[in-house]
Amino acid sequence: MSRFQEGSLLRLKRKTGPDAWVFRWYEEINGERKYRKSVIGTVDKLPTRHAAEA
Repeated sequence: MSRFQEGSLLRLKRKTGPDAWVFRWYEEINGERKYRKSVIGTVDKLPTRHAAEA
């Protein structure tokens, strides 16, 4: 098991279309922390948090 958390998985509401699962994390580049995020998929394709984590 990892000692530190690598990021977080959130369900984001969208203005149009289905909600999306988004993975968020921070990266340190040249001593500066940068916020990053990546869309994993929509709730239509990944209905549960467990499915999005797999």
